Amino acid sequence: MGRLQRLPLLLALLPALLCTLLLHAAHADALSLAYDRNYGTAYVTILQSTADVPIEAQGYTRRQLELFQDRRVDAAEVYDFQAEQFLRGAAEELYWYPHYTATVVLAVRTDPRIPVHGWADLREGVTIAMPEQSPEREIFFLALTQGLSANRDTAFAHLAQMKAEGRLRFYAMHRGTWGILANAGANDVYVLFAHEAERLIRRGAQLRIVVPAEGTITLTKGVLSRAPITFSETLPKELDAAGYPPLPPSAPTVHAMPPDFPHVLRTVNTRYHAQIMERPAFMPAEAHERFMVLVLMLPLTVIWGAYIYRRVLHHGARRAVVLLIAMLLLWELTRMAKILTFVHDSTLERTLWYLFYMFRAGLSVALLWIAWSADEDAINHRMPPWLKAVFGLNLLLAALILCNDFHQQFFVFTWDNILQEWQEALAWGAYVYWTLWFGEILAALLLLLEKAKQQQVLRPMMMLPFVFFVLFIAYSIAYQYVAWVQWPELTALTALFFLALLEICLHTGLMPSNRLHEAFFTHARLAMRLVNAEGAPVFASALQWDESGRDTRTSRMEIHGGALLWQEDLRLLHERQRQLALACDALERSHSLLRAEHTIRRKLLALTLRRKLSEELEAILAAKRPLLRRFREELMETQDEEKIVRLIRRLNLLSSYLKKRCVLFLKGQEDGTVRTDELAMAVSETCTYLRPLGLRVGVEWTQTELLYTETALALFDAFAEFLTRAAAAGMERIFCRFTDDTLTFLLEDADWIAPWAAAWQEEHGTAVTTEDRGYAHTLTIHPTAAAGKRTGGKAAYAAEDARSTQDEGRRDAPWNG
Repeated sequence: MGRLQRLPLLLALLPALLCTLLLHAAHADALSLAYDRNYGTAYVTILQSTADVPIEAQGYTRRQLELFQDRRVDAAEVYDFQAEQFLRGAAEELYWYPHYTATVVLAVRTDPRIPVHGWADLREGVTIAMPEQSPEREIFFLALTQGLSANRDTAFAHLAQMKAEGRLRFYAMHRGTWGILANAGANDVYVLFAHEAERLIRRGAQLRIVVPAEGTITLTKGVLSRAPITFSETLPKELDAAGYPPLPPSAPTVHAMPPDFPHVLRTVNTRYHAQIMERPAFMPAEAHERFMVLVLMLPLTVIWGAYIYRRVLHHGARRAVVLLIAMLLLWELTRMAKILTFVHDSTLERTLWYLFYMFRAGLSVALLWIAWSADEDAINHRMPPWLKAVFGLNLLLAALILCNDFHQQFFVFTWDNILQEWQEALAWGAYVYWTLWFGEILAALLLLLEKAKQQQVLRPMMMLPFVFFVLFIAYSIAYQYVAWVQWPELTALTALFFLALLEICLHTGLMPSNRLHEAFFTHARLAMRLVNAEGAPVFASALQWDESGRDTRTSRMEIHGGALLWQEDLRLLHERQRQLALACDALERSHSLLRAEHTIRRKLLALTLRRKLSEELEAILAAKRPLLRRFREELMETQDEEKIVRLIRRLNLLSSYLKKRCVLFLKGQEDGTVRTDELAMAVSETCTYLRPLGLRVGVEWTQTELLYTETALALFDAFAEFLTRAAAAGMERIFCRFTDDTLTFLLEDADWIAPWAAAWQEEHGTAVTTEDRGYAHTLTIHPTAAAGKRTGGKAAYAAEDARSTQDEGRRDAPWNG
């Protein structure tokens, strides 16, 4: 049932199918001919009317030979030297039909300001107009250089000067008559073929033809075909009537051209680009030169990319480098395919021209991947999800550029009726795409910079990639507006930019790398080895590995795919340990010896102090023995209790004096000084025992913290003796002042004071002075020890410093304690 329903549809499509087959058969019987439509359709129209086979004329403005070579047409309009090349190297039978001559002539105005009769008249005062299309351009340049000078270098130098002066201009042949005569000047001289000049004159151009007197170049033009064609005998007359000079009947079938004529034309083309257009020699001018540049870029991209891959640290970054290299290679191969593609296949050409956007999408993503993995796990090799989304967005935009429905949002094509060609302009989508693409590259560089800052490796040199990136942006903008910027191959420069950008990032440290790891292993002062999973060394340092390990310590750290081994040389450490052990033994022996010495010194000091104390006590007791004897006699004689109590109190005072003097003596034997507070306690206790005897003493202190032992003892002796005598004399109040090295008493005048002062000064050798101040009497005692030592205060300070130093020494040296 379903098949029956489809039957009416098939019957309706059958007539259309039959018409298509008939048209295809008719089309297949016609002989296809590619002709140069820059010179009009008169020639091909005559061929169609005089040929014995139907001719399908296909007009092109350039590259007709490539169509014939690719077998996309059966015949082509060519020059004789082009036909000769095909006939010499063809493996099949070809047919050459020369029809008319093409003579290089000069076309000047009918009312010229400067008369022109030959090539020599073109040196000064005129402007030469020539076609910009090859091979006519090379043929006309060859005729010009031969006519201007016998030396081709001199002729090209003169033409280059004319180009710089604006007296040499080029016109586009595909624009027709308007293109030739556009911007015409009164002194213009046109170099063209005779039949083309005749065509311009027939169309109303105020020109006349001048055949140079010095000679010119004449070529033959005709049809080169793979199939035989028979033309009518009226062909020469019709060509002559249309302005095409026919060949004479006796002319040879193939025009005799010099064998090196194609080579001469290639030389002329090279010099045209180098001298006339001032294009540097390394800038490709022709399609085959650009193809060679791309061929050289393929191994350069692979080798340089592999070199970068080896120095990249993280596995994810390595995959990103592989992605970048793959995108560059595919871009270069696409560009090569565009150069090699069939000529005049506009669909394929445009597809290949915009296909590189698909590969451009991965370049910025690769940089973002490298930047993201800079501080991530070195083993992680997966692309993060957010980066996959960015990659997908870039591919989507590239696909939209390739689609016909959205292509107009990125690029706008308009037909220029004046220039007779399509004009291309950027639309808003192209600006959005380029902004996004450059923004991704900038984001990658900023991310690398931020991670370098976090890792504290930021350096001023890391700004070089940003400078290089700004230069690439300037180049991309200038490529749209400046002609000479378009001379280098865009694909090659883009590949070099990304490879150089990665190289700069590695050298400046903006991208983590293994750049100096091998040198680190080689020159390390440790014996190091990097081994694989089987334990076989991969890298080893220059130092020899110690297999015995007697004086080394071997450490091991597991890494991905192997391990890192290193040995530390412990010979110096062992030697230092031995020296420290010997020093420790010596110190222990010294400690034991010093401790024993300290014990002996301490015992000796105790014995010495005991002996000195005994001698001091014996001296004091010897001096006090008469007083003690008298006390004993008085105690034995008297029965008065009050007197006995008084005698006992005097004995208590004497015993307190003896006790405190012994204490001060012992305190002062350690370092030769006595603290002021020790003297104050002794004085206070003495005053306590004086009160029961009826004497009250007021004491004022203006002394330093330390006193010499002799000074302190002398002051205490004078204080105790004087007050004991005052108590015996029945005095009630005395004021006393201790200064640094003096003792001053303020009291009422008494007869016993002067005799006591004289006796004390004579007995102890101290300076004792008295003075009557009117309201009271003063007695001042200057101990001899203090006078001999300058001042007791300064000596005490020195002794205090010595004691502090000694205490610190004891704390720092516990073995002496």
